[in-house]
Amino acid sequence: MRLEIKKGNWDLIWIFILSFLFAVVILLLPDMELLRLIIGIPFLVLFPGYVLVSLLFPRKYIEEPEEEEPVHEKRKRGFRFRQKDEEEGTSSIEVPKNKTINIPTRIALSIGLSLGIVPVLGYILNELYRLNSTYFGLRTAPILISIYSFTMLFGLLAIIRRQRIPKEERFQVGIRIGPFSDGTRSDRLITSVLVILIIIFSVSALYLWKYHHSEGEKYTEFFLLGPEGSISDYPKRFHVNENRILQIGITNNEFKDKHYTIRIFLDQDTGEKIQVYNFGYLKMKPNDIYETDRIVEDGRTIMMEMNFQILEPGSPVMNFVLYLDEKPYRFLKFKPQVFENQDLIFNDERNVSCFLTGSNGIPSDIPDNIAQGELLEMEVGMVDYNIPSLSFNTYLSISNPEVWVRRNMTTNIANLTPDNGSFSHTVISSNIEIITPYHIQLPNGIWELKIIIDCQTFNFSFKRTINVR
Repeated sequence: MRLEIKKGNWDLIWIFILSFLFAVVILLLPDMELLRLIIGIPFLVLFPGYVLVSLLFPRKYIEEPEEEEPVHEKRKRGFRFRQKDEEEGTSSIEVPKNKTINIPTRIALSIGLSLGIVPVLGYILNELYRLNSTYFGLRTAPILISIYSFTMLFGLLAIIRRQRIPKEERFQVGIRIGPFSDGTRSDRLITSVLVILIIIFSVSALYLWKYHHSEGEKYTEFFLLGPEGSISDYPKRFHVNENRILQIGITNNEFKDKHYTIRIFLDQDTGEKIQVYNFGYLKMKPNDIYETDRIVEDGRTIMMEMNFQILEPGSPVMNFVLYLDEKPYRFLKFKPQVFENQDLIFNDERNVSCFLTGSNGIPSDIPDNIAQGELLEMEVGMVDYNIPSLSFNTYLSISNPEVWVRRNMTTNIANLTPDNGSFSHTVISSNIEIITPYHIQLPNGIWELKIIIDCQTFNFSFKRTINVR
């Protein structure tokens, strides 16, 4: 006994329904990963190819058994056809009446096309990521939307094409309950093999999910950029109390919406927490910890602009800590140089800067008092941002010397007296930073050390009072 049900375009309608349910599961039930896997297998490896095959082959397959004809009769008929063709200049090749495919071939072609369509859609999304990283890329939402849109579009086109052919010729899916005896032996064999392969594939996917499900695929990106959104324009050097900008970025690749906490502090995480809604205007000083919370949707990137001032000179370490599930998850460090106004000078017209630091590169670490015979150690830095080649002389003096002695390039020692000064010549190229160490020998007394960097058309000047005892 056999029950057979056939009803219009229900095969495509069920594909629309199951695709919609899969989209709902992905978006609203992100924790039900096993259910996502079970529904996702046909969504990826069957539905896209099936709707395309339905568009290309809207007619049903009709088996037409041929009556056996004796061999000698076939030969005679073939000879008569060839003779007639030669006389009339025509062809008697028989064209098969079936211009469609049977169900096993339809299923096999659907799976094969799906395995080709999905990678192509992924490639297109990856290329579009370069144009817009927010809406495209190989992430859950873009992939889901692209496959769902492809399935709906070609499924609707397939329904339209089916409606344009006679009803008795349309392909319809039959649901049969009873003996599996219809069709030829080869058809039954192909169908059985396909069913077995689908079962093996599904069981293998479930096994891999259960025993080899890797958490390494889930991660969060945490990064810092300069004010223009580039890694090349970090504010490396600036004055005390000067407003500067950093961009803080978080990208959620955890496959679900996540709650993050960001903490920012100088040097040590030992102070009192200050809860803020954003990092609009932060006055950074030791022992202050600024904290804010953000919820980031799966697959999205958020950028937060941080406007800040550092209230003390030096080389503090700015720490950025990202907390996930109330645990430290990512760490970033940023170490700028913060100068007193007189130790960092910009020439905005020429886009050149010059600065003065201690021997360890820390601003404001130049001693005001040294012992007799002790060398005064310091560094003079110059940064050229756009001049192709910059040539300059550096002059050091403690009065108005009559004699200028070239600095010893080997020892970097400049022996200064009221009558003798020291100078050196340097050439740097564009976008080059050069830092020159100096070891200065001074006589006893209180001296005003003058440092002049002469760039021919402009210059920089520094002064420091040094007490030699």
